[in-house]
Amino acid sequence: MIIYLLCTAVFCLAAAAIMIFLGLGPDRVASDIVALLSPDESLRERALIARNKRKKSRIAAGILHIRRALDSSGMSSRFGAVCIGSVLLTAGGIVVSILIRNYWMMPVLAVAGASVPFFIAYGSIEAYDRRLETELETALSIITSAYIRTGDIVAAVEMNLGNIKPPVRELFASFVSRASMVTADLPACIRTLRSSSENRIFHEWCDTLIACQDDASDRFTLMPIVSKLTEIRLVNSELTTMIAGCRREYFSMVLILIANVPLLYIINRDWFDTLIHTVPGQIVTAFCGAVIVVTAFFMERFTRPVEYGKKEDDV
Repeated sequence: MIIYLLCTAVFCLAAAAIMIFLGLGPDRVASDIVALLSPDESLRERALIARNKRKKSRIAAGILHIRRALDSSGMSSRFGAVCIGSVLLTAGGIVVSILIRNYWMMPVLAVAGASVPFFIAYGSIEAYDRRLETELETALSIITSAYIRTGDIVAAVEMNLGNIKPPVRELFASFVSRASMVTADLPACIRTLRSSSENRIFHEWCDTLIACQDDASDRFTLMPIVSKLTEIRLVNSELTTMIAGCRREYFSMVLILIANVPLLYIINRDWFDTLIHTVPGQIVTAFCGAVIVVTAFFMERFTRPVEYGKKEDDV
């Protein structure tokens, strides 16, 4: 065991020295991982994807989605740290498999270690999105009410800017500054505002707002769009308890499965030795680990909050 620990320490020091020598920082590692998972597609592949005859890799699409979400939420610097953590935990999983001499567990622990930082990042994105949707609902409601009364969207945003909380306040403050001092092209300013968020209801609100610049009577259609945010929030609040219950049950089952290993050590040492030190036992252990990893992906996928306009196959 001491030899394995010394080899592990030497490997970690050598890896750190190589990274320092080559200047492999978080941003460089992140860009290399993205380039590896999503290489340049040929014109034929792009045409097939456009005609829905071929789909992009779910893993690559998921990582790119996390990167876009971190960029839009102002946490783009965290993506490099997530990639570095994923690489380190992947190497850590391989080292643990070597230390326990269960080489069947090597791919399982490697995939699990690579996935943990992205799960944590996605949880942070979901928390940010929930806060953003709450503030966006309030902001759009008061701005729309003022716009219906005045008919001037810039004035409506400016008079209610003090009642809007971050991070939504910065979006509308930038809109007011751009519309007042940079350009008089109001539709272009609204399109810039639209691109500052990935919320589909907000996109629909901005599209309708652009149409209102040609026909002022369309502004009365903005309030029903805002009400969709309220409906989605109410649905998600009702599902939160159910989703939390499902997640608790899943983690309880995983904990019971993992706890059986030290329990066998206490109850029956022979069974423990068979499970840990024989090839059939190691295969069973690796199979159980693979089941945990696969079901974790399904659990994360099926317990996501409801998003307006999002298809079931979307990442």
